Amino acid sequence: MKNIYVIGVGLIGGSLALELKRLDPTVMIYGISRKESTLDEALALNLIDRKATIDDVVNADLVILSIPVDATVKLLPTLLDKISETGLVVDVGSTKEAICKAVEHHPK
Repeated sequence: MKNIYVIGVGLIGGSLALELKRLDPTVMIYGISRKESTLDEALALNLIDRKATIDDVVNADLVILSIPVDATVKLLPTLLDKISETGLVVDVGSTKEAICKAVEHHPK
C-alpha cells in the first residue's frame, strides 16, 4: 500500500497519517479537506505529503474517512464510484448503521 488518502486530517485522521508514515516511511499520504487552511497546516506539520481532491482517489490504495458520520454517509457513495476496483475504503466513524445503509446497494 503506497498511496493513502486521508479525508479529514484533524486529530484522528492526522494521527493515523503520522502512524502510517512512521510504520512505512515510503507511503505517500494525501490529504483531503473542505478547508485549504487545514491542508496547509497538515503539510506544515508533516501529517500529509500532498494535497488532493475527491477526484484523485482513483489512484488510492487506501482511503481513510475521518469525518463526521453524517458527512461520511453523504460522501461514501460518490467515493465508491471513483475508487479503483482494488482500492480499500475504511472509516473511523463511531457508528456504522447509517453508513452501511447508505451503500448497501452500491456495487462496490
